[in-house]
Amino acid sequence: MTRTFPKDQYKTSASTSPRMRAIECSPGREPGVTSQRRNPRAPKGRQTLDCVRRVHRVISAALYAGSLASFLLDPRAHARGYTLACLRRSNLVTSRFLILVGLLALTTTAQTQTRKPPAPEKRIRYQIKLSLDYENRSYTGTERVRWVNRGDHPTSTLFFHLYPNVRMPGYLPPTEKSASGQIVSDEPRLDISEVRIAGGTTPLQFALDDQETTLRIYLRDAIAPNSAVELELKFQGNVPEIDPEETGLVAHVVQQVSAAIRSSREVRRARDTNFRCRGVMMMGAWYPVLAARDGDDWFRKVEPSIGDALMTDAADYEVTINAPRNVEVFAPIKAQLVSEKDLTASSTFVAETLRDFAIVVGRNLRAEERVVSGVTIRSIFRPDHEAVGRRVLNIAADSLAIFVKRFGPLPTKTVSIVDVPLVATLGSAEFAGFSAIASAVVVQFGIGVMKPCQPRRSRCSANSRTWCQFTPGTMIGTSSS
Repeated sequence: MTRTFPKDQYKTSASTSPRMRAIECSPGREPGVTSQRRNPRAPKGRQTLDCVRRVHRVISAALYAGSLASFLLDPRAHARGYTLACLRRSNLVTSRFLILVGLLALTTTAQTQTRKPPAPEKRIRYQIKLSLDYENRSYTGTERVRWVNRGDHPTSTLFFHLYPNVRMPGYLPPTEKSASGQIVSDEPRLDISEVRIAGGTTPLQFALDDQETTLRIYLRDAIAPNSAVELELKFQGNVPEIDPEETGLVAHVVQQVSAAIRSSREVRRARDTNFRCRGVMMMGAWYPVLAARDGDDWFRKVEPSIGDALMTDAADYEVTINAPRNVEVFAPIKAQLVSEKDLTASSTFVAETLRDFAIVVGRNLRAEERVVSGVTIRSIFRPDHEAVGRRVLNIAADSLAIFVKRFGPLPTKTVSIVDVPLVATLGSAEFAGFSAIASAVVVQFGIGVMKPCQPRRSRCSANSRTWCQFTPGTMIGTSSS
């Protein structure tokens, strides 16, 4: 039996859009009803699986952001010259969105700067001297840290976090050995060799808790409230070498789709921000960090999570890094003093009220900067990403101008955006004054050089060529190096 509908209903539901007419006239839908409704009487095989819907959502989001533009192009749209406009628009939106998100993250991490900080003698202070062995991916250092008891009771025990030692539940260390007989580790490592009172000669007793992720130091005398103590720690560590295949665009897309299908959350690993890959060495949490404290209670245990693993109090930093002269060293702020001696170069960085101190080291790393509204913006990139690095700098400058207009001054004076080959589980990483963007994502900021299309029979004549192609090698997503 055929159902009929009044003519007025057709008139009210009529649409001039072909897409809307197709939706209204699709099977199982009454005219004028535009909402998507599932037919409960449809055969079970016609119902969409939940996992498939998740994959569709991920792919749709990736297409909108331009991540899959080079893999899933519409041939008809490409033939009619629509591809370039869509790619240009989506990448412009994505680029500015990522920069604004980074600025908001930096604002969150710098909220302590908007408040009136304690006097310098009442603040936590780190004085670190680091010797970096870039070739062997290892380092040694000494740390002099001043801690102030802001609690209500005396304490004789201090806690530090060793973030490079954090491991996921069920982690099994590798058994593969190098030519020298040492086990090839796929995770970073931080070891403590000595702890003593600053200026003293007698070592203090210490213990490692929670699978060597928490350092417990026993003081000889209790520290009264509002009093301070200075300790000296000696440490050494290393970072793993990451396979470049883990940092490519394809790996990022596959990882996100797999996570959507499994409905699982990716837990951050220590190697995500402490590694060397493609000639770039990143050290996100490489030194012993004082555990955060709420009154008299310490946040002792480090729990792996899907977000930021660091839980620290803001502190002042004076860091001196000795590294080979053929590598460039970048930190949240510019070096105040640089000296060279023989084959090494020494750089000193001084900053106040930072919650962490990340370092990026690499050969042939370059940086360009611009001052906007009193804030210095730096774009740090590799030579093969020079054009993209400059575009990132321009977008960051425009985004900062928008941010200042909408929200007010940025509570930090230096913002660094770094091109880093992050692993597939991490698209970006935010630190104090530092925003690291995965190289697979950075290449999307580049807009290819356009050239005229070749005539395509009746689609495009020789007299009316459409600018709809990218020069080979500059299309978004073709470069993962």
